Amino acid sequence: MHKKNGITNANYTVGTAEQVFHSWQDEGYKPDIVVVDPPRTGLETGLLRSILQVKPKQLVYVSCNPSTLARDLAQLEKRYRIRYLQPVDMFPMTAQVECVVKLTLKSNPKKK
Repeated sequence: MHKKNGITNANYTVGTAEQVFHSWQDEGYKPDIVVVDPPRTGLETGLLRSILQVKPKQLVYVSCNPSTLARDLAQLEKRYRIRYLQPVDMFPMTAQVECVVKLTLKSNPKKK
């Protein structure tokens, strides 16, 4: 569809994030930017590990659960710096909140 619309500088991949990342690792593909929007359970452990290994320059994490977001960010902060975090009240008058977080790869991550 993107070629039909004249877009030549982008690639689109369809599949679960876990499937896509495993195939990217096998192929040696390294995306510049990755956007994840996991379920309330947060990122699957294998996917989180894959993101840390593939090391995209930027990561956008959309979360519907502050607890699992905090858990995943604790792992991601080893290699990434939080540049922006925006809560979004999509369901007023409820306790539910979405958060959009932009992370960038650290130039010299410290070992923890």
